[in-house]
Amino acid sequence: MTQATHVLLTVSGGYTNESLEHWQVGIRWLLEPFDTLVSVPDTGTLDPWDVVDTSTERVETDWTIETSWIRSTTLEGAFNPDDWLNDQVAPAFMTNFGNPYSHHARVDRLKASPIDSAGHVVRDRTCVLSWTSANPAGGASGAQLPLETSSVVSWQTPRLGAKGRGRIYPPVMSTAQLDDDGNLTTAGADTAVAMWKAILEASSFLPPVTPGWGITPIVTGKPYSDFGTIRRLNIGNVIDVQRRRRRSLVEVRRGDVVTYS
Repeated sequence: MTQATHVLLTVSGGYTNESLEHWQVGIRWLLEPFDTLVSVPDTGTLDPWDVVDTSTERVETDWTIETSWIRSTTLEGAFNPDDWLNDQVAPAFMTNFGNPYSHHARVDRLKASPIDSAGHVVRDRTCVLSWTSANPAGGASGAQLPLETSSVVSWQTPRLGAKGRGRIYPPVMSTAQLDDDGNLTTAGADTAVAMWKAILEASSFLPPVTPGWGITPIVTGKPYSDFGTIRRLNIGNVIDVQRRRRRSLVEVRRGDVVTYS
């Protein structure tokens, strides 16, 4: 049986003014049983665990959830990803997602997938939360920046080297966040840092009593065997361009004929 080593949370959404354009970010999570009250490790090895097939559908006030997996052991009971998305992650985005991102940007879906040591989704098992109303949305009014741009959020962990660092490309911001030089303002950067910090903290979970499950954000890379816990995040003042977003945009061109007398 193929075993998982961690959980990948994919957050995706669209734009109210661009029906064909979408954005997506991914954050990896350590899912571990806590048998005694201990602190979250800075670094460590990902222990493989069995993915148990199931089939659950639920309808909530503002979203629906469909899940096809759980993690289960005799001691801790089952870890239900639908409960995690419903009770922790979705409320974290409902409460905190907003400024400094464009008011055109919205969150449409959360997906939690068990990932194996090769980086693949185990047996295509997923847990998907889809908003049906009251989608979290950006809060910055005014003109938005070009859709291929993003202010990158960088993760830092105690693990040394490139595999101890990660990053995500959130949706576009508003032009109101730029200074006269076209860079991100200090206020805009601080607001984004506070937003993502709040989302990570609110989405994490440690059991109030043991034994129980804990889930915390990490950075890991191939072969997905070791990890570093995200302890700090930062955002630079230079607006980045994501090339794959640029390639996906439909461009309208205008021109004129040049004549000479």
